[in-house]
Amino acid sequence: MANEAALTTVVIDTGSGWVKAGRPGAAPELVFRNVVGRRGDGAGPPIVGDEAWRRRGELALSFPIEHGVVTDWDGIAIVWMYVFERLGLSPGDCQILLTEAPASPAGVRENTVRVMFDALGAARIYLASTSALVLHQAGVLTGTALELGHGVCTAAPVDQGYTFGGAVTSLNAAGREVTELLAALLGARPDFPAAAAGDPDVMQKIKEDRCEVADSAECLRCDDSECEPRSPYTLPDGTGVTIGSERWCAPEALFSPEGFGFPEGTPGIHEITHASIMKCEDVTLRRYLYANIVLAGGTSLVPGLPERLRTEIARLAPDDMRNSVRVLEAGKYAAWRGGAVLAHTMEDTQWITRQRYEVSGPSVARWQCPFPESRASGALRLLNRPD
Repeated sequence: MANEAALTTVVIDTGSGWVKAGRPGAAPELVFRNVVGRRGDGAGPPIVGDEAWRRRGELALSFPIEHGVVTDWDGIAIVWMYVFERLGLSPGDCQILLTEAPASPAGVRENTVRVMFDALGAARIYLASTSALVLHQAGVLTGTALELGHGVCTAAPVDQGYTFGGAVTSLNAAGREVTELLAALLGARPDFPAAAAGDPDVMQKIKEDRCEVADSAECLRCDDSECEPRSPYTLPDGTGVTIGSERWCAPEALFSPEGFGFPEGTPGIHEITHASIMKCEDVTLRRYLYANIVLAGGTSLVPGLPERLRTEIARLAPDDMRNSVRVLEAGKYAAWRGGAVLAHTMEDTQWITRQRYEVSGPSVARWQCPFPESRASGALRLLNRPD
């Protein structure tokens, strides 16, 4: 193992849809799909990331994380080893900051530590909640992180850098479901090419380029002919098509999921945010949580979403609670960038070392990785204090 003073810092944000990884900087060095492909006959090594996705017609694909939950630990180990191969680094020469879902169960943390030390041979690691990292990136230590990811949307109250695990609320209507709904709506149109509607990459691109969030659900209660004119769009093969009310209906699933195939009573993102805040009994703390709602994740960049969320939460929140919603420009890189900043401020004693792991075992993760409190926490709290 390398001398601790010479260790290379690597930050890995392992999401349901994409992995962001690299040495701290303005942006991750690697961004690739979180997927592992294996040949049907078992021959040859597994294929990871974008290459596996491109060859999805000939490979059996495994998605190691589904809706924010690790379902394939062997697959996760393969993905993490692939990260270091691409970076040209040995895990034994690195200190690795890994993101984890808010309120991650102890068993998941222990498995993460076990894989990192036993399978990869890491020098030392740290586990940080994505919700705390999002707020850290925003310069806020107390607030509510609403992460709109590929596989799950999660609302998490954070106070002074610590996530309230019991108040975390999730919704499985997320970016992937918006893309699938868009595909279903466009595919139902006889004038839209079936091949394009069946291509997830094309639908993802249309979602990013054309989808918007309506001002309210009332705006969607109209025939397509009564809505604004269809928007022209050129598919990758050069075919010209138009996108109509589908561009509003698809992201509406984030606010009204039960109207788009989800079970009755499934809450929208505004409702899980409000519910998470109200689970915190301290009324004074709630003011901070409403006043500092920070959006992150690729889906948070859909135009109109922050404004609609602000309106919907204002209808739910107590009259004396002012809410403020902002979206981070970093989008789906917000947690990674927060981790990159945090890794530079950490002291040696805050990392889980191999020696400590060998003494205490995987349970060391239960007490070793609270989010380090910033020395500027008091100043930040005053700076973000609601009126």
